[in-house]
Amino acid sequence: MRWYQRFTQPIAERVKVIRTWLAQVIAVDVGKPDDGLTLMRTAGTTLDKTWHDLSKEIKDALTAWRKHPLARRLIGITTAYVLGGSGIRLGSPNKRFDKFIKAFVAHPENLLMMRQRDWCDELSRSGELFPTLHTNSADGMSYVRAVPASLIEKITWRANDYEAEETYQEVSDTIGEEGLVWYHPRAVPEQLGVGDAGYSKGGDNADNGTPPVMLHYAVNRPVGHVRGESDLAPVLLWLKRYKAWLEDRVRLNAAMRVYLWIVKV
Repeated sequence: MRWYQRFTQPIAERVKVIRTWLAQVIAVDVGKPDDGLTLMRTAGTTLDKTWHDLSKEIKDALTAWRKHPLARRLIGITTAYVLGGSGIRLGSPNKRFDKFIKAFVAHPENLLMMRQRDWCDELSRSGELFPTLHTNSADGMSYVRAVPASLIEKITWRANDYEAEETYQEVSDTIGEEGLVWYHPRAVPEQLGVGDAGYSKGGDNADNGTPPVMLHYAVNRPVGHVRGESDLAPVLLWLKRYKAWLEDRVRLNAAMRVYLWIVKV
């Protein structure tokens, strides 16, 4: 044995053990999780995009709206066309119902006239809007909140009827745990009571008699799908290319001005 082999041989043996450990293959029965045969989970029906692709698209659209003036202008034009100058006003020929509508719209917890533009922007930008209703059992008034579409990772519906949505599940902050579940008004379990764990997941009204519910509105939704698509989705790639082209033009013009300045001197 050569003198250096006393040092290299133990290292080589350890490397061999590590390589053997890394090369181990554990067989997983078919049908079990991580069997390699299950399809990537979609955000809706089998025709919808995967949750990974949909979530990325929504986030990319939001980033473009924040940073790209053309993207923001496109959404702004759509909102201006839909709402006009004074927004959408609700009313009813029934005096009692009309009084309730006006109280609902102008309630300090709602202020719907001020929030219409934000919600219309969200519907165009994300392709979906998820408002929630929280009913106060003392006076029957409902308070409206909106959950970002980027937080709703799963939608369930009535068997064989994808248009009859039942539940909406949020993304969980903890890996391996299920996110908050919201019910559509048509699907609230009759046995769901104040003391149940799922009763007040959507809000802090556990003392009320009515659990919070969620609604879902979508645009750019093909037949057979349950998830919508952003108005910016088809142009996101071209907005990136246009931005890169403008940056190249700025650099080129700057270089040409420097060159002309040097020649003139």
